Amino acid sequence: MSDPTHNEKAKPLPPHGGDSRAAPSGVTGSVRAAAAMTVSGWRMLLPREKMETSIIFLASFLSSAVELAALSTAVPFIGLLLEPDSPDRFPMVNEALALVGLKPEGDTVFLMGGLVIASLAVAFLFRTIIFIAVERFSAHFANRLVDELIHGCLFGPYAWLRTQNGAHLAQRISVDAASVGQALFASVLDLSYGVFILLIGLTAVIAASSWMTIGVLIGFGLLAALILAALNPLSARYSADQRHQSIKSVQQAVESLSGAKVLKVSGRERYFLDRFATSWRRANFSRMKLNVVNKTIPAITMLVGQIAMLSLAMTLVAIQLSAEIIVAQLTFILLVLVRVLPAVSQISGAINRLVKLEPFYVGYSELLGWIKSWTTTHTAAEVPHGESLAWQTLTFEEVAFRYADADRAQLEDINLTLERGSSYAFVGASGAGKSTLLDILLGLLIPTGGLVRLDGKPLTGGMRNAWLSVIGYVPQEAFIIDDSLRRNIAFGLDDTQIDDAKVWRCLELAELADVVKTWPDGLETSLGDAGGRLSGGQRQRVAIARALYGDPQVLVFDEATSALDVPTERAIRGTISRLGGERTLVTITHRMGSLADCDKIFVLEDGAITASGSHDALSRDSRSFRLLSDARVESA
Repeated sequence: MSDPTHNEKAKPLPPHGGDSRAAPSGVTGSVRAAAAMTVSGWRMLLPREKMETSIIFLASFLSSAVELAALSTAVPFIGLLLEPDSPDRFPMVNEALALVGLKPEGDTVFLMGGLVIASLAVAFLFRTIIFIAVERFSAHFANRLVDELIHGCLFGPYAWLRTQNGAHLAQRISVDAASVGQALFASVLDLSYGVFILLIGLTAVIAASSWMTIGVLIGFGLLAALILAALNPLSARYSADQRHQSIKSVQQAVESLSGAKVLKVSGRERYFLDRFATSWRRANFSRMKLNVVNKTIPAITMLVGQIAMLSLAMTLVAIQLSAEIIVAQLTFILLVLVRVLPAVSQISGAINRLVKLEPFYVGYSELLGWIKSWTTTHTAAEVPHGESLAWQTLTFEEVAFRYADADRAQLEDINLTLERGSSYAFVGASGAGKSTLLDILLGLLIPTGGLVRLDGKPLTGGMRNAWLSVIGYVPQEAFIIDDSLRRNIAFGLDDTQIDDAKVWRCLELAELADVVKTWPDGLETSLGDAGGRLSGGQRQRVAIARALYGDPQVLVFDEATSALDVPTERAIRGTISRLGGERTLVTITHRMGSLADCDKIFVLEDGAITASGSHDALSRDSRSFRLLSDARVESA
C-alpha cells in the first residue's frame, strides 16, 4: 500500500478517521442484509479467487448430483433385492439395463448394488475434496483480509493511529477480518448446496404427490421460514453484543495487566477487576443467549418437519385414501425427506451463520473504509523508501498544524532551517507544541498549513519515506518487545541479517555494554514484556543503541535521556557528538544544562517559536528561556 500523504497539505480525516472502539452500527440480522453482505463479499474477491470459488461451487453441485443419483437408485435396488420376481415395478431400471444388454436378475442385482455403493463412495470423496478446498480457500482469503488491514493501519496516517486504542484495533483486525474470511464463503457454499438439494427433493415430491400433500408441505415450510425470520435478528443482536463486549474486555485486561505496578501501589486492583468482570460477564451472557438461539433454530426446523409429516398423514386419512396409497405416499416422502431435511437444516444453519457474521462484516467494512479513504498512489518523481539521501537542509515555511478534533491550532507560522551536521534543541513548557513539531519534522504528521522542504523539495510521499530511513529516533518511553536484547537492538531484521559486532558497538556507545557482559545469556537475554526486566535507564539505553544500529544521519532524542543520570547522559552525548560523519542531532529535553553544546536552540510558546539561538545567547537575551532554565533548576 502506498503512502497516503503525497499532497502538500494534510487531507482532513473524519473525526479521528473513525474510532475502532465504537461498536459497528447498522446491524439488522435480516436475510436481505445477509444477501447484501454476500454480494459485497463477491466484489472483494480477486479475479483468481472468483475463478477458484466458481470451480468449488460447480464441483459441489456435481457432487450433489452424484449423491442424489446414487440415492435414487437405492430404492429400486432394494426393491429388486427383496422382490427379484417383480422387475416390472421399475421400468426405468429395465430400460437402462437393456441398453447394456443385461436383465434385472441374479448377479445383475448385486452389480447394481456395487454401482450404488461406488456412487456413494465417489460422492463422499467429492464432498471431502470440496470440504478441503473450501477450508483452504477460506484460510487464504482470511490471510489476505488480515494482511490488508494490518498493512493499511500501519501505513495509515499517524494522526489517525495516535487516536486509536491498540487492543480494539488489534481485535478488529484479528477477529473481524479473520471471521469474514473464514466464514463468509463457506456459509454461502453450504447455503447454495442446501438449496440445490432442497429444490431437487421438492421437485421429486411435487412430481409424485397430490396437490393436498404439496399444500401441506408448503404451509409448514412457510411457517418454518417465518419462525426463522423472527429468530435471526436476535442472533445478530446477541452476536454484535458479544463481539463488542469481548473486544472491550480484552482491552481492559491488557490495561490492567500492563499497569499492574500502578494498580498495586494505588490499591485499585478491585476497581479494575470489577471493570473487566462486568464486560466479560456481558460478553458471556450474550454468548449464552446466542448459543440458545443457535440450538433452537435446527430444533424448530426438525419439529416443524415432524409435525408436517404427522399432519400430512392425518390429512391423507381424512380424505379417505386407501391405506396402501397412504403408506406408499408417506414412504416416498420420508425417503426424500431423509436427504431434504438435513439440507433444510443446512440452509437454516448457513443463514444463521451469515446473520451472526454481520456485525463482524460491518466492523471489517468500517475499518476497510477508513483505510481506503486515505489510500493514494505515489507520483513518479518521488524517492523510493530506503534509497540513500544526500540532504543538506530541512526547512519549515509558515508551517501550521491543527488536529481535526482540536479547538485551536497546535502550531502556527513556524519558520526554521536545520542544516546537516549541526545540533538543535526545542524547549518549551508542556503544551507548547514541541511534540507536534517533532512529529512533523519526523514526517509522521502532515502540516495543515505551510510546507516542509528538504533541499528545496516538498517533503511528501516517497521523499518522506527516504527521510525517515536516515533518522534514528529515541522516544521518551522506550518501546521494548518481549524478545532478546539482540533482536531489540537490530529491531525488525531476521537473525541472519543481524551483525553482532555492530550490536556490541552500539551497546558501547549507549554505555550499556559493560552491564550486558555480566548477563549469563548476553545478547540472547530476554527483556520481558515492555522491558520489564530492565531498569528505566537500561530501557532508554537499549532504545539509544537501537537508534544507532541503523547508522542514522539524524539522531532525534524525544526526552530520551530523562531516565539517565547526568554523568551517563553527558557520556552518551559526548560519544555521539564525536562520531563524526555529519550526524545531525535534534533534541527535546527539559534538562537545560545538557543543551550547552547545541548549535541552535528554539524556544516554543503556545505553538509559536518566540526565540532561537545558542545557549549563551538565549540565556542572555530570552526571558522565556531563562524562566525555563530557572524552573528546571528549582525542580531539580
